[in-house]
Amino acid sequence: MYSFCSQVVLDAAVQDYLKYLYPVIPVVYIPSFLADLKEDRHACDASALCLLISLCALVGSMLPRRFCSYENFDLSFKSAFAT
Repeated sequence: MYSFCSQVVLDAAVQDYLKYLYPVIPVVYIPSFLADLKEDRHACDASALCLLISLCALVGSMLPRRFCSYENFDLSFKSAFAT
């Protein structure tokens, strides 16, 4: 299984993408994207994982202030990105 952050941080980043960035950068079809996310397709499909990582990177670069709030959700996330 692939993992690059906790489920809490991942959910927050996806929600921020859908709320703030999807209206200007609509790169996914929401119903199938949410279905794949619910089924944890990214855990066994490298292309789904790459898409998810890309969306999280997009959120982190376009909404840098939100990154600080992600650190409060998960202490291991904060220690992984200490600088």
